[in-house]
Amino acid sequence: MNCENDLSFRFFVFFVLFEFQKFIFAIPNYLSMEIEQIMPKENIAIGDEKYFKMGWAEVLTLVSGFVLAQLLVGAILLVLSFISTVNWSKSEWFMPLSYFLVMSAPIAIFYGVFMKPYQLSWEGFNSKLTVVTGVLALGMMVGMMFVSEYIVSLIPISGSFFGPIYESFSQQMENITSSAWPMVLMTVIFAPILEELLFRGIIMKGMLNMKVSPAKAIVFSAAIFGLIHGYPWQAVGAFMLGLVLGFVYYKTKSLVLPIMLHAFNNGIASLMISKFEVENFAHLFLVSEFIILIVGIVVLLIFGFLFHKHINKTS
Repeated sequence: MNCENDLSFRFFVFFVLFEFQKFIFAIPNYLSMEIEQIMPKENIAIGDEKYFKMGWAEVLTLVSGFVLAQLLVGAILLVLSFISTVNWSKSEWFMPLSYFLVMSAPIAIFYGVFMKPYQLSWEGFNSKLTVVTGVLALGMMVGMMFVSEYIVSLIPISGSFFGPIYESFSQQMENITSSAWPMVLMTVIFAPILEELLFRGIIMKGMLNMKVSPAKAIVFSAAIFGLIHGYPWQAVGAFMLGLVLGFVYYKTKSLVLPIMLHAFNNGIASLMISKFEVENFAHLFLVSEFIILIVGIVVLLIFGFLFHKHINKTS
C-alpha cells in the first residue's frame, strides 16, 4: 500500500474517532434522563452503597453501542469507497482502529448512562496487588493456557463444515499478525483493557451486584467472552481463559490483574505466530498435546490452590 495513502487514512480515521467520541459521550446525557424515568432508584443505590446491575436495560444499552459502532465503521468504509480507489479495509491499521471503536462505544455509553450519573467508578484500578499475587495468578493462567490448547486441538480443522471456517480463521490471524505494531496495539493493548472492562468490569460485576452466585457469574461472563470471539478455536480457548480471568477478578476485586494476564496471553500467542511461526506450545516445545495437557493440569491445580490460599490469608 502507498505510504502516503496509508498515512492519510490514519489521519482520517483518527479524526473520525475524535469527533465520534464527542458524539458517544453526548448520548448518555440524554439516555440517562430517559432511563432514570423507568429505572427505580433502588436498583442503583441501597443506603450508602451504589452499584449497577445487569438487567435488560443494561444489556440493551451494550448491544445498542455495538450496533451503533458497527454502523459507523460501515459508513466510514462506504464514504472511503466513494472518495478513493484504495481498499482501506485492507489497511494494516484499519482492524485495530475499527476494533477500538466497536469495543469502546458500548463501554463509553454504559459508563455514561449507568455509572457516571451515580458517581460510580471502575472497581479495583487503585487496588494494591503484591508480587506474590501476580506470580500465582500468572502460573494459573499459564496452566489454563496449556489445558485450553489441548481442548482446542480436539476441534477439527478440516472437512466440509470446519474446513472453510478454519481457512477464514487462519486468514484473519494472518491479517492480525502481518504487521507488528498494529498487532501489538490491538491484541496486547486494546483487547485486554477493553474486553476486561466489558466482560469482567461490567457484565460479571453487574451479575454479582444482582446477587448471582460468583460461580455462575464467572461461567456466564466467560461464556459470553468466548462466544464474541466467533471462531470455535478462539471461542473455546477464550471461554476457558475467561474462567481464570473471572476467578482472579472475583478474588482480587481488581481489573488490573485480569488486564495484565489477558495481555500476557495475547502477547504470547502473537509472538508464537509471528516470530516462531507455530500456533501452539506442543509445536514450540516439540512434545505431544497430551504432555501439554498433563503439565497444564498440574500447573493449574498447584497455582490455583496457592492463589486461593494466598488471597484468603491476605484478606
